[in-house]
Amino acid sequence: MQLSVRRIKNLPVGTKSGQILGKIKDFEVNSETQAISKYLVKSNKLAPLLIAPELIIDASQVISLTDKQLTVEDAVVKEGILAGQSAMAS
Repeated sequence: MQLSVRRIKNLPVGTKSGQILGKIKDFEVNSETQAISKYLVKSNKLAPLLIAPELIIDASQVISLTDKQLTVEDAVVKEGILAGQSAMAS
C-alpha cells in the first residue's frame, strides 16, 4: 500500500491493546534506505498525565500501518515517555 505524506500526517496512533496515543505529527526518513525510521507523535490530549506530550516511535516498534491507523507495540508508551522527555530537555 502506498500512503502520501498528507495521508500519513495526522494518522491516529494506537497500541496493540487498543490505547490511543495520539496522531502522527511528523516522521523521519533514512536517506540511505528511503524508509521511514521514526514517527513523531503528538500525544492524545485525553491522557496527558500518562504519556509525554510528544512520543518518538522507532519504525521497529510498528506492528502495522494502514490508511486508518499506525499500530505500535504496547511497550512504546514507556519508551516514548523517556524519548519525549529527553527531546524536551534538548
